[in-house]
Amino acid sequence: MSLSNLEKRQMRESAFAYLTKYKPSTGKMRAYLLQKKYPLQEIDALINELTERNYLNDHVLASKLLIAYRGTKSRGRTALRLMLIKRGIALDSVEPALNEFFELRSEKDLLADFLASACQSMLEELEQAEDYLSKRKILHKLMAKCLRRGFNSYDIRQALAEYLIIKTW
Repeated sequence: MSLSNLEKRQMRESAFAYLTKYKPSTGKMRAYLLQKKYPLQEIDALINELTERNYLNDHVLASKLLIAYRGTKSRGRTALRLMLIKRGIALDSVEPALNEFFELRSEKDLLADFLASACQSMLEELEQAEDYLSKRKILHKLMAKCLRRGFNSYDIRQALAEYLIIKTW
């Protein structure tokens, strides 16, 4: 089903209104236009036109979102990848943006920052714990907290081992 010129203009206007209000990804724009009951062929043509004119750019959006998560919201590669995909960013833009992000700062540095800021009270509990079982329980809690943030289990174990070695010497 082809749209009339008036309907195409209305689709473009609603797409631009959505663009100015939300700065969406291509996936979010597609979902919005599908919700408005426009035909998929027309939606794809409009999205291609918007990406050619650089109104929609998933790579730039992914980079901006990753920069926003660099500060206090330290997360691992897996969690960041899932967050970008959930935001509707195209898969071919997710990996290059993640690679650029982790060139600036390694995942181990993000994990160290997360342990230093968000897990400080648990690390202090670990230092004060006297028996083996309570230390092990706290270590399991720390491990679970870091895993929920999407960090690699090998990196978590290595960071905790380095922390414990530094504190014991």
